[in-house]
Amino acid sequence: MKEPLILLIETSGPICSVGISRGTVLLGLAEDRHGEHTRVLNELIRKVLEQSQSSLEDLDAIAVNEGPGSFTSLRIGVVAAKGMAYALEKPLILVSGLKALATKAQEQFPEANYYLPLIDARRDEVYLAVYSRNLKEELIKPVAQILDNELNVRLNINGGNCVIVGSGAAKWANFISNWPVLMAEVAFSASNLLKLALTKWELEDFDSISDAKPFYLKEPNITIPKEKLISR
Repeated sequence: MKEPLILLIETSGPICSVGISRGTVLLGLAEDRHGEHTRVLNELIRKVLEQSQSSLEDLDAIAVNEGPGSFTSLRIGVVAAKGMAYALEKPLILVSGLKALATKAQEQFPEANYYLPLIDARRDEVYLAVYSRNLKEELIKPVAQILDNELNVRLNINGGNCVIVGSGAAKWANFISNWPVLMAEVAFSASNLLKLALTKWELEDFDSISDAKPFYLKEPNITIPKEKLISR
């Protein structure tokens, strides 16, 4: 049986990243670090199709990081993936960004008891989840948390070998000094989605194109401008 050709879209943070894979092999990767996802996404898709000598019609599925992450950035990626899946009549695969990070951390530290992916949510807050050793159990579902010295107590994972990973992991030393952990180095990349996207493909665990939406965790902080005073 021919292995699936999957387009991988990652726009949850400041880097716009697109990959394409055939089974477990990454055939192409293109990235832009200027934070202009709307402007560059189509060009990055074109580049990875060229790298893999493929066309849009050759794709078997479109996978995208559903979040959590930046409100605007997530929306760009998910909307683009939905539009392509609908137009091409291809399956849509939503991938948890937190679990994707945990999966990459497990590759580096396969014997850890816990995997704790952390995504920077600005200031002293992060988005996080806690996964068991085999990643099959989500011990703590994705949540927004304040980093402080009591975090390990609140998460109830004080007694085990824990690996942290992600853009929020760099904040760790500034807030949590009394809880030793291992840190996995995982670059921000669409390639992080590959393993989970392939698993969902094999299980035919596809997502509804009409119902799919970004996983924000928190509602966007939209400020309503005050009504101007009009002098008469």
